[in-house]
Amino acid sequence: MLREYHGFSELFERMWQSVIATLYREAAQWIRAQGADVADPEATAAVLISSLTYYPLLNILIGHTPGDLEADRFLDAWVEHAVRSLEAGSAR
Repeated sequence: MLREYHGFSELFERMWQSVIATLYREAAQWIRAQGADVADPEATAAVLISSLTYYPLLNILIGHTPGDLEADRFLDAWVEHAVRSLEAGSAR
């Protein structure tokens, strides 16, 4: 998808609108529903989701993962970060 974007931009735009953009909206709604007092639920959702999806993309594109970490270490750190970020927002 990333390598062939220019040849299929219309298809990717439909995919973005029907799948990926929905994921970001649903995540922002979930953050709000949890009562997390974050300044910007949409931005928080975007940061959490994009950081999670970056791992496999980088691995596919260049054969390395962020920090050259194994998936379980990356996921453990991601979960810890997400929980602390949402808890910190709730504590305000």
